Amino acid sequence: QGKDVVARAKTGSGKTYAYLLPMLQKLFSEASQAAKAAPRAVVLVPTRELTQQ
Repeated sequence: QGKDVVARAKTGSGKTYAYLLPMLQKLFSEASQAAKAAPRAVVLVPTRELTQQ
């Protein structure tokens, strides 16, 4: 639906995971088109701490 979300929660509560869910859903729903060798997603991470999560 393209709506924005503002979230505030403690560290380790899953906020970053919430960003991944829509992308994972799209990737798995298009799994039959995965035969191409091209990248299917790009994940940009603003900090090293988020990368380690």
